[in-house]
Amino acid sequence: MHYKAIHADWEITMGCNMRCRHCGSSCSKPLAGQLDTKQALRVCDEIGDLGLKHVTLTGGEPLIRHDWHLLVERLRKNGVIPKIMTNGWMLNQNNIDLGMGAGIDTFIVSIDGDRAVHDVIRRQGSYDRVVRAFHLMSENGIRPEAITAVHKMNLSKLKEIRTVLQKFGVKTWHLQSAMPMGNLVHHSDKILEPDQFGEVIDFIHESVVDQRMDVIPGHCFGYYGKKDMEVRPRKSTFDDSQSWQGCDGGKRGFGILHNGDIVGCCYIRDKRFVEGNVEKTSLAEIWHSDESFAWNRRARGEKLPGLCGSCKYGDECLGGCTSLRLTMNGSVLSENRYCSYNQALFQAWQKVERIRDVELLTDMGMDYLEKEELQLAHMMFQKALEMCPDDLKLLGYYGYASFLLHNFNAAREANEKILAMEPDNVYANEGLGVVLSRGGDLKHGIEFLCKAAKLTTPDYMAPWYDMAVLLAESGRLQPALQVIQQAEKRSPGFKQKYLRGKLVPFHKNENSAD
Repeated sequence: MHYKAIHADWEITMGCNMRCRHCGSSCSKPLAGQLDTKQALRVCDEIGDLGLKHVTLTGGEPLIRHDWHLLVERLRKNGVIPKIMTNGWMLNQNNIDLGMGAGIDTFIVSIDGDRAVHDVIRRQGSYDRVVRAFHLMSENGIRPEAITAVHKMNLSKLKEIRTVLQKFGVKTWHLQSAMPMGNLVHHSDKILEPDQFGEVIDFIHESVVDQRMDVIPGHCFGYYGKKDMEVRPRKSTFDDSQSWQGCDGGKRGFGILHNGDIVGCCYIRDKRFVEGNVEKTSLAEIWHSDESFAWNRRARGEKLPGLCGSCKYGDECLGGCTSLRLTMNGSVLSENRYCSYNQALFQAWQKVERIRDVELLTDMGMDYLEKEELQLAHMMFQKALEMCPDDLKLLGYYGYASFLLHNFNAAREANEKILAMEPDNVYANEGLGVVLSRGGDLKHGIEFLCKAAKLTTPDYMAPWYDMAVLLAESGRLQPALQVIQQAEKRSPGFKQKYLRGKLVPFHKNENSAD
């Protein structure tokens, strides 16, 4: 699959003039191996050649580098929109002038609370420097943006921060969650709890609905809770996506570390996830390699454990922010308990766990299935099966719900268990055939569908329809047409019942054949 790189974050230095308590990189002095000006300018050209739209220069404190404005200028000449993420301490008039002369798009300034909280987290006097930075940007006609890493030390200060930012004309405010990496490893008690992630979403929702400010949730917040889905489509993300589409790492964006290492994003610092280095391999070669970013490009929702593995958004979401799962749980293949939708499902499952009536669970599951509330239907059948694991009907319902949720492994296992007890079950043969085919094993899938077709009656011809669809989708139109013709002979009216208004390619091919 071809992936188009749209944006990147570039840590141009690990040097910093602060020692923030929540710093994920534990920045202090510039580290050995930092790209020099010549090397960095070449990377700017490679970024342009790759066709990126946006690059955010960060650190450390990027303004510590004497050549930061040269990188901004080169990026702009390559058709890339550059931004600087800064703590604001060095954002004086001279640097404002340098940035404007180089073509800076905006400075994103970090703010962590009121004066007392901000200065404790960062450095005495740093809050006043932030205020000065916002004043200077306003006076010079630069569009200001802000960013806040949210943790227990400043969660209660979000409304106060919003008031301050509105005062200075800040229209765009990015919220990220502080994660247990870097300096915050030593202050892990300050990390937000799963339910507090919901508080942040509530705050963002309130701010956006009231149109007070464009508050943009970071990739760590979300993803498919009701409020999040109302907020996120209104956000102007780098790729103009209208909903959460999973971790960007290696699909729409990447990170560049101080020494030229390429990672999925700069929050993913584990050496296992370094895809290459620009001093050894070109950026384009790294990006286009089939082996790069395999942890995300080859990810599948059903491989995730827990509720994430059965989530109806699994294939799109893929468990949410990779860095969050990696730092919180130690693995990219882990359940994201910080997801607002996961939290809602977890609360629903706790209620389902208390139900002990199998018949009630089955009826509720069927009702949810009819309403297309697949996640709840799946839960009901799953709980009922815990009490009656060999019930054929329950296995069928569970397998069907799993299939609709694209949890193909669970659907396959359910149908296989039915066939082990009842080999000629037409529905299980059909279900297994479709699951195998959708999972990439068309040959064996068609074999099970053929068996199911032989077991059908004129009143139930769905396996024939499934077989025709799968053959047609694989480009085998002639065999698909033959299946349709055989089905019509077996059950006159098949075309009218199953094909009308559904498969235009079949109609066209049939007409041309006639």
